[in-house]
Amino acid sequence: MPIRPEHRWLYPIDWPEISNIVRFTRAGGRCEHCRRPHGRYVTFLAGTDGVWWDVEIHAWRDGRGRRLRYAPDVVPLEVIRMTRKPVYLATAHLNHDPTCSGPRWRNLAALCQRCHMIHDAAEHRRRRWWNAFRVRALGDLLGSLQLITAPPRMTRGGSDSTADVRSPRLRAAALPEERMLTAFRFKFSGGTDDRNPPNPQDTSDGTPPARR
Repeated sequence: MPIRPEHRWLYPIDWPEISNIVRFTRAGGRCEHCRRPHGRYVTFLAGTDGVWWDVEIHAWRDGRGRRLRYAPDVVPLEVIRMTRKPVYLATAHLNHDPTCSGPRWRNLAALCQRCHMIHDAAEHRRRRWWNAFRVRALGDLLGSLQLITAPPRMTRGGSDSTADVRSPRLRAAALPEERMLTAFRFKFSGGTDDRNPPNPQDTSDGTPPARR
């Protein structure tokens, strides 16, 4: 499988040579989990746990590469399938850590597309959860900053359209930023708060204005 650009620096500089040794020298060009050969189309049975036909030994193998003890005498034609693409071996990290190949590359395994996806299924779910959690956290952060910096707007009914809808934890975390922004507005607005402009009817000595 192709390596993402942001993960390329995690691999050693001689990773192509290591991958070739693991796939074609140690594994002999076959998947180390199901024994499917590299670069060939494979016939398999739909609805089974990876049962496929090995043309070299003329026998059925299961999803773990073991020869079936009791081969089916008759196989319906509707369950026979052919892989859409040739089998391609990729070097996978068994502990999902690309920085650790292990002594004598024991943490590496040559896997086909099917076995690679099965092995990485739990790790892919964890990464999807982490990405969703990170996006949600960034959305909460940017949303809270937008609520802090956006000026209040009055709706047609007279209510504030920028009402604080954050959770108590987010409101508590945003208190220092709110105080800083309030001081910033007070400093650069001539000594008055933009959000609470002074009433022109108020006198300087604090006495109420006279009635006309």
